This record gives sequence, structure tokens and C-alpha cells, in this order.
Amino acid sequence: MKALCTKVYIEPHLQAEIDMHAGIISLSEKDYSLAYSYFYEAFDTFNLPTVKKPTKALRTLKLMVLSKIMNGNLDEINSIIYGKTGKLYLLTVFYKRFEVRWKRYNCPQKYRTSRQEEIRSGIKASCDRKSG
Repeated sequence: MKALCTKVYIEPHLQAEIDMHAGIISLSEKDYSLAYSYFYEAFDTFNLPTVKKPTKALRTLKLMVLSKIMNGNLDEINSIIYGKTGKLYLLTVFYKRFEVRWKRYNCPQKYRTSRQEEIRSGIKASCDRKSG
């Protein structure tokens, strides 16, 4: 599949979609390391400034972690999550979960925003410590 795509110019976002589907096929065939490499290519492409598709990048990031888990490489998962771009998506998921929790318990907006800032600063400090 990759050989056919290199002969003809394909837009980067379409190439990322192809890589993502190829990774899913590799997962179903239980070739987890090949699936990870396809997901990695798709994740990089979804993060390009010209493509910038954060929802698809997040889905690809989750599939990258899944392929590492299925392959038994649990020690490599932290490097994926705490990598340069992985941190951004991890924080996004974290904020969304807290937002759902705040809405569920009818937390007033003024407490919500102050708590969000507190969480953001705490997570940013923790990520800076790990990367620094």
C-alpha cells in the first residue's frame, strides 16, 4: 500500500488517513509493531501546521498506546504520552473530563474557571519537571 502512495502525490491529510487505516488493518492482523509505525506516521502528519487535525491526532495517539500495550511494550507508553506533542493531547483529554464532572455536579462557572486555572498550572508544572 505504501509503495503505491509514493508513486503519486497525495495530499498529506489523505496520506495520514491511509496510514491510519493501514494501522487498523495491521492491528486486526496482530502485527502490532507495524501498526504502531503506521499510527506514528499518521500522528505526525495530523500535527503538521498545514493539516492540523487535533481530533484525529488524539484518536491516533490512543491507537499508538493501544498497539504498544498489545505488543507488550508497557515501558514505552510513558514516552508516547509525555512526548512533546503527546502532552498537549493528554491535557486536552484531562480538561474535558473535568469539564464533564463540573457540569454533572452543577459547579458554578466562577468556581469552574478558577479550578481550571489551578489544574492547568499544576499539570504544566508537572510536565515541565518531567521534560526538564
